[in-house]
Amino acid sequence: MTKNKLVKWQIVVTLICIFASIGSSQTNWMKNPNNPVLIPGGSGSWDETSSIVNTILFHENIYKMWYEGDKGIGFATSPDGIDWTKDTLNNPVLEPGLSGSWDEMGINNASVLIKDNIYHVWYSGIDIFDDNRIGHATSTDGINWIKDTLNPVIDLGEPGSWDDEEVMHPFVIYENDTLKMWYNGHDGITQRILFATSLDGKICKRYTQHPMLEPGSGGTWDSNELGPLSIVYSENLYHMWYTGWNFADFLQIGYATSPNGFDWAKSSAVLSPGDQGEWDNGAVALPYVIVEDSLFKMWYGGTDGNLFQTGYATSDLPVDVKNIDDIIPVQFSLSQNYPNPFNPSTKIRFTILNFEFTNLKIYDIIGNVVATLVNQELCEGKYEVEFDGYELTSGVYFYILKSGNFIETKKMILLR
Repeated sequence: MTKNKLVKWQIVVTLICIFASIGSSQTNWMKNPNNPVLIPGGSGSWDETSSIVNTILFHENIYKMWYEGDKGIGFATSPDGIDWTKDTLNNPVLEPGLSGSWDEMGINNASVLIKDNIYHVWYSGIDIFDDNRIGHATSTDGINWIKDTLNPVIDLGEPGSWDDEEVMHPFVIYENDTLKMWYNGHDGITQRILFATSLDGKICKRYTQHPMLEPGSGGTWDSNELGPLSIVYSENLYHMWYTGWNFADFLQIGYATSPNGFDWAKSSAVLSPGDQGEWDNGAVALPYVIVEDSLFKMWYGGTDGNLFQTGYATSDLPVDVKNIDDIIPVQFSLSQNYPNPFNPSTKIRFTILNFEFTNLKIYDIIGNVVATLVNQELCEGKYEVEFDGYELTSGVYFYILKSGNFIETKKMILLR
């Protein structure tokens, strides 16, 4: 495939079983019915065909968005994260460099954070040879930016490294006095998710022990390339949402977790393109997620093949799936939930024999799905998951486990 596929749409790792014993989790997303929440500017504008979210911060009692247009990075604000007003006076607030510069052909994927009352942004810049590198800029207001004289702060890697062809799509957090960056690196064949750290945002040290995430194998949904991502630390876990695709399918958004930010266990694709005729039926990508009001909130890029716009979706905090036994199992099984009847929470145990894609869903009496508890690849083992039915009415419900060719159904009763 051509280099740079995931830049601006441009844009199997085998699950290490030891991490299954730590636990993994899954998020289930509901798209906003009023999507898209940010649309392109129209004919003749700098963001004529593209207004794709890059970063969302809730700061000074307002949501602030930096988004990429056709010719740079724009800025918008919102009282609720849904109704956005573009800064038409200053946009674009960050533009490509002058002729001959490392970012003269375009900039995108701006990762913004605030440190010591200063806005910092790391972004992808494209040179005349269509190569991507990562730059840095600062601002006192998030609108007027000064590019770093040391740019690019992450250049191409050494020959033979994972990122010797391109570095791009940074996502940066500030943690324990250190700036931590997850980014995409391309070696001319494969695009992965890599990691680097910095104390000042200018001099970055690459992590070289192993990539953070590799593309899947065997025709999985992310078997070709991994792209732009977003990370949240919540409930003692790092949660990652990332862009992925294979040759057969459209770009989708996947999910992975890690206890330390280095060793990641993948789940599955959690956000897919819309149905035919919808604004995001061509692809979804470039997620940005925050935790707020006991919800994960995601803004993401979507396209119908013509316009590139921003959508919004929400998810409850994920359900924990815990491996509770080190004994090698001898058969598949699905246990009766306990307690049963329950009010409002209950636990479900199940056993799987092989490394399998596993699905556990709750259904009401007429067959509607009311909750998805597990929807990911798991190693062999015995697992336990807790279900909270606080939003449901009293009655009979069913839970169905599917793992490989194994399917089993059991009944449970919610009694208020």
